[in-house]
Amino acid sequence: MDHLEELDLSDNEIVNLHPNTIENNGNLRHLILRNNPGIQLANPNNPRHTPFLVSGSLVQLILANCEIKDIPKRAFASLGGLDYLDLSRNYLTELKDDGLAELINLETLDVSDNSISKISADAFVDIDDLTTLYLRGNPIKTLEGIEISGLEELDASRCDIEVLSPAVFDGFPELVLLNLSMNKIKDIDDEAFLALTALRYLDLSHNSIRSPLDKFMFQNCNDLETLSLANNRDFRVLDKFEGRFKLLYSLDLSNCGISQITDGVLDNFKYLTYLNVSGNNIGHIDANAFSALTHLVNLDLSKNRLLGLNSHIFLHNTMLNRLSVAGNMFKHVPAILFQPTIDLDYLDVSNNRINGLWNLSESFVMKNKNILGRLSTLNVAGNKIRKLHMHSFISITQLARLDISNNPIECTSDFSHMMQWLILNRVIPNRGNNPRPVEVSVIDNNIQWDQFIKEVCPEGKTDKIEKTDKMLHQPLDEEAQKITLKTDSAQIDEEESDADSNRVQVQPRPIITFRGEPIEIPSFDDIPDHMEIVEPIENKSVVIWPVFTIWCAIALIVLAIANATIIAVRRWKRYDRIKGKEMFGQSDTSHNVCWL
Repeated sequence: MDHLEELDLSDNEIVNLHPNTIENNGNLRHLILRNNPGIQLANPNNPRHTPFLVSGSLVQLILANCEIKDIPKRAFASLGGLDYLDLSRNYLTELKDDGLAELINLETLDVSDNSISKISADAFVDIDDLTTLYLRGNPIKTLEGIEISGLEELDASRCDIEVLSPAVFDGFPELVLLNLSMNKIKDIDDEAFLALTALRYLDLSHNSIRSPLDKFMFQNCNDLETLSLANNRDFRVLDKFEGRFKLLYSLDLSNCGISQITDGVLDNFKYLTYLNVSGNNIGHIDANAFSALTHLVNLDLSKNRLLGLNSHIFLHNTMLNRLSVAGNMFKHVPAILFQPTIDLDYLDVSNNRINGLWNLSESFVMKNKNILGRLSTLNVAGNKIRKLHMHSFISITQLARLDISNNPIECTSDFSHMMQWLILNRVIPNRGNNPRPVEVSVIDNNIQWDQFIKEVCPEGKTDKIEKTDKMLHQPLDEEAQKITLKTDSAQIDEEESDADSNRVQVQPRPIITFRGEPIEIPSFDDIPDHMEIVEPIENKSVVIWPVFTIWCAIALIVLAIANATIIAVRRWKRYDRIKGKEMFGQSDTSHNVCWL
């Protein structure tokens, strides 16, 4: 036992330990006594002068959930090397000034989930190295008066704090992390955080904080990186905070009762990468509300009352990678909205009122401007979409996950072609947030989509089932081929070569059953005559209306040129007649003069 470094005696019924139990274990560093209800920290026969344990090597002691009610004086006097002490989930009601005095090397103290309502002002006066203190889950009403000059991390969540006074944090000048979530905080003094110049993480979520807050409240918190005001439902009004927030990258304002976001209120948060304003009552966002957030990567606008967004709202958010507008009242999400967001990878528009995705004209614009060209995950579940068309996905060449569940999709030939395209392009049905497999074969993907196909095309719809059942080996019909867009041959060759290089190879000619019938899936190297592989739609794309419009424009131009030519000829003839008359008149006059 001389080389023992860790000893775990948890989940027993230990009540008394002799003080010299581990004294001779010179290498013991970690002792775990968790879940030993009724354990005594002092000798019942001599409680005032007998230490709990004697050890010069112990650095970590865990006494969680041991029904400890008090810390006797000098209980830890012979554990001077201890740097971590866990007294959580006990019955402590007070931290006295003599209970921890001998722990001069203590760095972390966990007294969470006790019944502590009072902390002596001198409880930590001799512990100069204490950097982390967990007080969560205690009925503490204030932190004022406590002094721990070197404290860096303070967790006072789930307490009974109601007011943050001007001097509440004066005893923690080096505080870096402060968690005050799930308290009862209603009022915050304007000067409460002015002393916390080193603060980086501040959590004020799940309180009853009311706006307006003083705009200079965080002006000295120049190192702030994360700020959460989430679930303060009486907050309601979002005003501008003054300060230099050059390191602030995360701001959570979800479930705060906010009704609008106006221009300028976020302008001092220029380096935000994550912004969450979900679960509010937002019905309007000004066009330039996010214009200063040029580093924004993740934006959550879900569960609000938005009917739409200004088409230029993301003009300056070119780094946006994840966007959620789920749970709003959108009827349509215009493609032009995403033109600036070239790096968008995840888009959630679920649970809105969308009755259709992008039409043919929008698809043409999306293709030409490469809109959503890097999107890999699209969620349109829970809308009112009845028809799916392949042209809606013409520019989404990187699509890997698609959720179209809970829509009243009709079982049509377009749906069959769409399923064919999804299966052969290895797009998986993303119900939930299931990660995409490293490789997914056509067979595996078909099995994943099979349940969804059964929901859309139940057994009773025999005529449509036949179309759906044959979609894996039936080429697109003429009507489906008409919706494809033209691309030049060079582009087609380039894209086909890229697709070939990235394509996952599968075993040749596997056999699966689909709707009870065997279906042969051809290999990608050897394609029979009766089936063609559906390449990305952009490689066979022909758009009817844009081409028709172009020809009409050309005809109008030709007609205009012809009209202009006719008018010019008529004017020239008229001018010629006038000149002829003038010359004839002059000749008669000169003849008469000469004769006279």
